[in-house]
Amino acid sequence: MKLVLSSAVLGAVLLITGCGGTQCEQVCSQYDACTVAQRSINVDCIDFCSNVDAVNARAAAAGFTGGSAAWTTHLNCWSSHISSICDTNFADCDQSALDWRLTVDPYCDQVIAQEKFDAACQGEFEGFDTNVSVISPFQSGF
Repeated sequence: MKLVLSSAVLGAVLLITGCGGTQCEQVCSQYDACTVAQRSINVDCIDFCSNVDAVNARAAAAGFTGGSAAWTTHLNCWSSHISSICDTNFADCDQSALDWRLTVDPYCDQVIAQEKFDAACQGEFEGFDTNVSVISPFQSGF
């Protein structure tokens, strides 16, 4: 009985405090809760967020810093406007998404120029306008 009560209390505390994954996973899960008409894709939040963290780390290791900070700024924008995550016309966080991509793009350009492979840097091969292929789905019109 004590174990059940303790588990229930712990669960309530985690729910109230917002714990339950990284900030990215929390924003992403809110995005995935939108209807299909409000989002173009269903995101595997754990996979997507770990891919973003990994490309930020690889870029930093190669001397291209700022990716993690720019990504955090983008997530902070959404955390401040989470009630608008399903609004496809809401554009207040679009600039922070672009700012993050612009910090990772030079890393991807270098990877391509050196004829190396990075799954996050296949954008031009996939028809995107830059070499970055990991793009934040949390922006207007996406």
